[in-house]
Amino acid sequence: MKEIKFNEESRERLQKGVNILADAVESTLGAKGRNVIFNVGKEHVVTKDGVTVAGQVQSTDSIAQAGINIVRDAAKRTAREAGDGTTTSTVLSRYMINEAMGLVAEGYNPMDLKRGMDLAAKDIEEEVDAIKRVATSSDITRQIATISANNDPVIGEMIADLFDKVGQNGAVRIEETQAGRNWVDVVDGCQVNAGMIDPGFITNAGRKTVEYSEVRVLITDKRFDGPFTDIVPALQVMVDKMRATGQPMPILIICGGMEGETLGTLLQNKNREGLPVVAVNAPDFGEDRSESLRDLAILTGATVISETGEFGLNDVKEEHFGYADRVIVDQYTTTIVGRHGSKDAIDERVDAIKAEQEKDHDGSKEWRLRKRIANLTAGIGVIYAGGNSEAETKENFYRIEDAVHATKSCLEDGYVPGGGIAYLRCRMDRKEYVNEDQLAGYTVVMNAMEAPLRAIAENCGVDPETVVNTVRRGTFVEKDISYGYNALTDKYESLYDTGVIDPAKVVKSAVKNSVSVAGMIITTNCVIVDKRA
Repeated sequence: MKEIKFNEESRERLQKGVNILADAVESTLGAKGRNVIFNVGKEHVVTKDGVTVAGQVQSTDSIAQAGINIVRDAAKRTAREAGDGTTTSTVLSRYMINEAMGLVAEGYNPMDLKRGMDLAAKDIEEEVDAIKRVATSSDITRQIATISANNDPVIGEMIADLFDKVGQNGAVRIEETQAGRNWVDVVDGCQVNAGMIDPGFITNAGRKTVEYSEVRVLITDKRFDGPFTDIVPALQVMVDKMRATGQPMPILIICGGMEGETLGTLLQNKNREGLPVVAVNAPDFGEDRSESLRDLAILTGATVISETGEFGLNDVKEEHFGYADRVIVDQYTTTIVGRHGSKDAIDERVDAIKAEQEKDHDGSKEWRLRKRIANLTAGIGVIYAGGNSEAETKENFYRIEDAVHATKSCLEDGYVPGGGIAYLRCRMDRKEYVNEDQLAGYTVVMNAMEAPLRAIAENCGVDPETVVNTVRRGTFVEKDISYGYNALTDKYESLYDTGVIDPAKVVKSAVKNSVSVAGMIITTNCVIVDKRA
């Protein structure tokens, strides 16, 4: 049975869910944030990782649960985009929703409020880009990693050293280990931003990944949207080999897309017949996709089967498949362990990319070209997270995962003052004229920029109002945009000097996603959900 609510009642119950979620995760924010304990089956997990805590929050009210789900999804989107900032995103969302809902109750137009909020998000993004600094040293990498790992300098040092080895564009994975300690390794291989086409391929339900060893790699730019027979000739090569040897030969298919009969039949062969296979989307688009496929082919020793090439899928032989020692595929990435292409071919490919770098005078392709070189040369850094118990191992894993993602974001897009200060620095007045309702929405977002610092202060047991006012005054006296409150030392100081910094991408993503979800909720006029017993 469905439950249907309209107007103010629907929004109030959505708001109730938002506040439940924010109450659960807000106490984890900052250097003195607190832990949260929850159970998974018979196991109990202790963590201060915001996205992990958010994933456990449930409500008996179905409409409140919808509010929880919507804000939680926005926080997860921040984590996917920037690697951190889930708790901050939730804190910002709560403030914006509560303030904007009050304005809607007073008669302000919700659509104009949303337009004003969108304008504010755009202005804040531009201001973050204006004040950010570029990460140029391993010291900065170490500081970011340390802060994101709940101020653990050992983890910070380990991550910084690993990025020194694989480069700022290199791939880093985290895996659990039964050992009672953390340790690192670097293996040959690469990671591309393209995940599994369908979750039906998953082999590790706990981690939601596909994991195979000794994998054959088929690379093609073809989009499989016709009959299953299109791909049968290529698959039959490996199936015949498996039957002849009696050994499983997992297959990774990197293609231009897959759907319909081909996808359905392939999943059926995987799940019913036990065919070890996974299909992933080819990375990038257009000409970039063609170059990425060639890189992967050279790395694995495969041949790209192109619809415009000399031969097609009907002509595929065993030597056209590449090889990988191991493959790990999740929703967003594909990690290929092992480098089985010709060294001369790899070196020649790298030289060609470097020549392209020299022609890139405006730097528009710089990041992408560096990433391609890293995939061909740098290898994959692997961090093994251990602990003395299952709960400790998982908590350790979550902290390291946060730190790695935040470090990569910092290396890609620079850094800003941490401790909630960057948000406060981005507060501004709207210079161009907008109508009164839009201006009110704009002001809601700008006022929300104080919320992260206030939450951090509360978790430290100090008065938020005093902290915010002291930081504001101190900025003008010290003439330092990084002047702020250090929650770890309980001092007001230059946060750049003491290494309290955040990735710029985290700030931009947290604001953007918070504004998005707040605008969605305040413009809702009807909620239809399954009624809970």
